[in-house]
Amino acid sequence: MKEITRIHIAKVPYDAEVEAKKELEAYLRTLEAYSDDAEIINDIEIRITEILTERHVAKNGVVTLADVKALKDQLGEPKDFMGDGDIAIGPEETTQVGTNSRKLFRDVDNAIVGGVLSGIGAFFGVNPVWVRLLFIILALASFGTALLVYIVLWIVVPAAKTAADKLQMTGRSVTIASIRELNENEGTRPERLATGRRVLTILAGIAAIFGALGSMIAVGAAVLGISFNEHAHLFWNREESGFFIAAFVLAIVSGLLLVTLFVLAAYAAFSQKLTRRVIISSIIVTVMGLVTFGTTIGLVQYGSAIQRQIVEENTHENPITLPANIKTATSLAVDAPGFNVQYVVDSGEPRATLRVVADRGAAIPKMNLKQEGTALVLTSESKAPDTCYWPGCNGPSQNVTIYGPALQSIEASADSYVSYSAKKQSSFQLKAKEGSNVTIDAGTIDTFVVDMENGSTVTAGQAAITHVKLTLGSDLAVNLGTVESLEVTYPVSCPAGKNSDIIVWDAKTLVINGSAQPIENTNMTCLRLEIEGDKNDRS
Repeated sequence: MKEITRIHIAKVPYDAEVEAKKELEAYLRTLEAYSDDAEIINDIEIRITEILTERHVAKNGVVTLADVKALKDQLGEPKDFMGDGDIAIGPEETTQVGTNSRKLFRDVDNAIVGGVLSGIGAFFGVNPVWVRLLFIILALASFGTALLVYIVLWIVVPAAKTAADKLQMTGRSVTIASIRELNENEGTRPERLATGRRVLTILAGIAAIFGALGSMIAVGAAVLGISFNEHAHLFWNREESGFFIAAFVLAIVSGLLLVTLFVLAAYAAFSQKLTRRVIISSIIVTVMGLVTFGTTIGLVQYGSAIQRQIVEENTHENPITLPANIKTATSLAVDAPGFNVQYVVDSGEPRATLRVVADRGAAIPKMNLKQEGTALVLTSESKAPDTCYWPGCNGPSQNVTIYGPALQSIEASADSYVSYSAKKQSSFQLKAKEGSNVTIDAGTIDTFVVDMENGSTVTAGQAAITHVKLTLGSDLAVNLGTVESLEVTYPVSCPAGKNSDIIVWDAKTLVINGSAQPIENTNMTCLRLEIEGDKNDRS
């Protein structure tokens, strides 16, 4: 039988054989005799407890003589005494070993925030700068998901506090020599890391404050935009809009949670500490934000599907009676405010349809297409119904489509929407009355003559037009593609802020009010002309 006694190593209690205790005490006394650094001795004792744990000797376990000899072999024997109490103890080998012997710790000594990234860099033997750059890229690409992973690692991965932890983090052998070397290096470490860390955290705090302010402004703008939109009454009053209202409320909550997250980040940055309470609060806020944002997206998609179904259920498509001699028509006058009228040049049998999205119980408007000589006249008995299923929707949802012969001219009444799909014709005339919107969306026209009243818009960028003659009012817009010649007549006086805008991709000749002009951007009184094409491409 062997006598057992009680010992404490690094404040951890063990039972030990008497011979093992004597051997261990002699080993520690030898170290203390030649090293006056209590921190080194303490780290060595901590390392001894770790080695005992590896040998399955836990707290209150029995330490045998074989255990003491094994840890002495692993740590090294005191030797090669040097003057003034300095010693070189144990094997001098301090080279890196394979990553299989490394352990992942948080490198708090080189940390900017929590030491997770610097610890990963030490584990893989990579400069922490590259790890941080990669993390920034991943955080942006994952829309912040990488931040959650960082927080989880911050909580789970232990910090490298002891010398043994720091050596194992970099894959170095844990010997007395390596512990002593580490302590000496840390004793001479400059304080610039701490200073840089403080500067970076302050900058991060400032960025978090701006993020919180930006989020608050975005939430406020969304609330005002929805609440005071011209179609807000449709948004709030429709019974099928409940999904959108719920999504709107959850979106506000999500924005406020984002503000809270930025505030927590600013607090942690300016206080220069990140407590467990702040970490847990940040995780809770982030999870709640992701849940509310995801629910918002889901509600919007589901509500949109319901709205599309409602639109389909309330869409009516009816034929329009055509005049008997429509094939002889050469012009069209549109007097149908609020309707979108599309005329398509077609060599087949003429036909016309009215497609209307009418609210529940609303009367379907009736369209009249009559012919006076060679002139077609399209009128509506009532204005197009103002049917809108979402705040911010614009443009008519009432469509008239006419398939017929090529026309020579169109007259668009005030507040009407007209599009003309030509094929190939020598000339075409357009009169766009006040507030009308006309599009030439296809075809080839040799000469295009346009008379535009105040506030009208003409778009012809998708058609191939050779010569364009514009007679303009004020406060209107023209968009053209590449033309051979552009002749513009416009008033030299106009109301303040009511300039007309012409955008043309390219032109070979330009005449304004009878005077030839260079092909370049022009800003005149009441007229702005923008040439979008590159001058070097002009022939």
